[in-house]
Amino acid sequence: MTSDISSVEKLKKWDSKGSLKLLNDIVKVEKIRPKIPGDDYVYKFDISDRTLIIPSSKMLNPSMFFRRYLEEFNELPSEDVSERWELIVNALKEEELIVHVEDTEESDETFAAETFLNVIRQFPILKKEDRDRYKQNKQVLFCHNSNFYLPNEMVKKVLDNAHIRIKIQRLNQLIIKYKIGAGTIRHGKESNETLRCWIFSPNLISEPLISINDLPDDPQQNQGQEYQ
Repeated sequence: MTSDISSVEKLKKWDSKGSLKLLNDIVKVEKIRPKIPGDDYVYKFDISDRTLIIPSSKMLNPSMFFRRYLEEFNELPSEDVSERWELIVNALKEEELIVHVEDTEESDETFAAETFLNVIRQFPILKKEDRDRYKQNKQVLFCHNSNFYLPNEMVKKVLDNAHIRIKIQRLNQLIIKYKIGAGTIRHGKESNETLRCWIFSPNLISEPLISINDLPDDPQQNQGQEYQ
């Protein structure tokens, strides 16, 4: 009777080079136990110098991993990663790359930041010329120079409405630290009034409602320029 071969050996046998490369790039995966019973576990992937946050309920299907990978690396993993996803997850367990940890204050905050981003990803996206609609609907993202702008006043409203417990300053720090988005506060002008916004890179929206290719081909702004 032949013994079962490991998932890594199966990947090698099937010449799944992309999957093997991904496994080699993964430094570790933390499976974070929630403090509140019934809450979702969170998997935190350390890949090269990037961190990907995946709720455990999304681990059975590679689509969430692909989205987060695209946001961080500006490219998709190899096609065979999707085909061999179950083997990859099994290999992480067999190679003891998954570390079980108790929830900490920062992991709570990290999950809160991810929850915040998931909420605003659902907002309608307005082009620069449609910004007057902001007065009728404030739950929007502006798109300008291929970046996304969220009116500053909406940040607290999103946190309150979604019952997300995190300080705004800490939220901004985590968005930058974990490279979930390019979170920062900018100033700009809306008519004669100053409109304060948080700015996010195009990778915030994996499936935008409008194509980046359809946007005006404006030169990239620098830190000193305004949203106007």
